Amino acid sequence: MPLTDFPSAPRLLIGSVMGILLSAGAVGAESPFSSFGTSQPQTLYLAQLDDDFDDDDDFDDDFDDDFDDDDDLDDDFDDDLDDDLDDDLDDFFDESDLLEDKVEDLVEDAAEDSLEDNLEEALSQNGLGDRFDQDEALADALEERLLDMLEDDLENLIELNTGDIIVSNQMLVVTDDALLDRLDRHPGIALRTRRSLSALGVSLGSFQVQGDLPLEALRTELRETYPGLSVDFNHGYELNQDSREASEASATLSSLYRTAPPGQTSAAIGMLDGPVNTAHPAFAGARLEQKSFVSRPSERDRAHGTATASLLVGRTPDWEGLVPDAQLYAASVFSEHTQYGSIATTQSLIRALDWLVSQPVDIINISLAGPANQTLETVLQRVRDLGILPVAAAGNAGPLADPQYPAAYPNVVAVTAIDRQGNLYSYAVQGDHLDFAAYGVNLTAASGDQGFDLVTGTSFAAPVVSALLARYLADTGSMEGALQALKEDTLDLGDPGKDVRFGHGLPGRSQLQSPVEP
Repeated sequence: MPLTDFPSAPRLLIGSVMGILLSAGAVGAESPFSSFGTSQPQTLYLAQLDDDFDDDDDFDDDFDDDFDDDDDLDDDFDDDLDDDLDDDLDDFFDESDLLEDKVEDLVEDAAEDSLEDNLEEALSQNGLGDRFDQDEALADALEERLLDMLEDDLENLIELNTGDIIVSNQMLVVTDDALLDRLDRHPGIALRTRRSLSALGVSLGSFQVQGDLPLEALRTELRETYPGLSVDFNHGYELNQDSREASEASATLSSLYRTAPPGQTSAAIGMLDGPVNTAHPAFAGARLEQKSFVSRPSERDRAHGTATASLLVGRTPDWEGLVPDAQLYAASVFSEHTQYGSIATTQSLIRALDWLVSQPVDIINISLAGPANQTLETVLQRVRDLGILPVAAAGNAGPLADPQYPAAYPNVVAVTAIDRQGNLYSYAVQGDHLDFAAYGVNLTAASGDQGFDLVTGTSFAAPVVSALLARYLADTGSMEGALQALKEDTLDLGDPGKDVRFGHGLPGRSQLQSPVEP
């Protein structure tokens, strides 16, 4: 993430604090249709960054002069914070070559100390504790940005012999703060970062695995030593998009399903995906809010996220998604890796889920797939316990592939893809966990620029089910009722009853323009 400087005196305060903050861093579920409800990453050494700044006489002199001679510093700085803290921070992180070079060098060094544990001491030693007591918003914003930098681990991805992608030498833990402190004293691991997931009621800890400890054996040891602990690798997840196109003509959702009456759908939908191009004409009147949890999304990520969002809330005079009046909260979780392509880590997914749960969402659409992960499963169960329903794409790994996650978790609605003739998408994952088969082949959706493209994959079938659930939620008033209504209004496909290829079948039978015959 680039670093930049603030103008004038506040730049020097922020620059010094930036160095201090960086130097301190070291830092069975129920079925969807059962009763709804309760059920070598890097750290930085303080001494190193202090030495860098000690060697820079101009920096020290400017810093002292600003604090000794500028009587208006406090007032100006407070005004800047009150007026536009977020914009100033964005500028700060976009332009400073000096701090960017220093930070990027230091990010490559490993350490064992926790950012949170040492932040207060570091500020006190450098005489800035009082300033941060006064400017709490600045401290929180800077700490958030620095945690984001420490958590951006895509350059450390490795592939296991199972084919799973993980962040090298890292363990994630979802628990309370007291147990995180105990784990920090466990041999062989050291706490890198600690993040409070306030909406979910837990904390997320990232631990550095030291030495050459076998990761699988260490994970087993931690689970046995701390019964009930939710601990796992920081896995990588991929987009559920496929460039292979079937031979039949394209289709729009409005040609397949009847348009929802204006204003009928007031539900709020969350989305885990790539970033959305909000400048696309399809979102001109959309109620859409998005937040990024990564620093390096690609054009491919944007194309995927934009397409998914458009199938939900997009609308133009000639084209529209299924619930254009719904509120959409879009969490951007994918970054580009030179070897593995678009990847979302477990860490970014969990952080994004905590943000989505803090919004008034009813449904969370998840168009990605990867391996089972205990920490992600724990968080998704908490999401369900809060009355929010996750809907996930089954995956495009092929009919012989193992179940993909999070769709295969029993607390998630799993969606596969069919074409407009009712044929199963050739590369869709199959299994007993499937719930529905929705249209997801050669759909017309908004592209990453200003036009429209054909999209294919289980990624684009999932938002169809999410949108239909939002419609039924408006009719029934409860998620339990919406789930039951969707199940009852499903066209059976394949073998009679629920099967491993189509699940319960094609949902929204009563709302189809031209129903598919089984």
